[in-house]
Amino acid sequence: MNKYTILGIIIIIVAIIVLGWAPWMNNQNVHDKIMQEKGSIDGTIDKNT
Repeated sequence: MNKYTILGIIIIIVAIIVLGWAPWMNNQNVHDKIMQEKGSIDGTIDKNT
């Protein structure tokens, strides 16, 4: 294997690890994002207060 093949394999492994870990998609962030987008529609969040 040449150095480009090894580099490609390393990049793919790192991408899989980062996507599997997904620090931006923990439960609290998902909950907050949904509440921001949908909370005012069903009256859960009152933006006037």
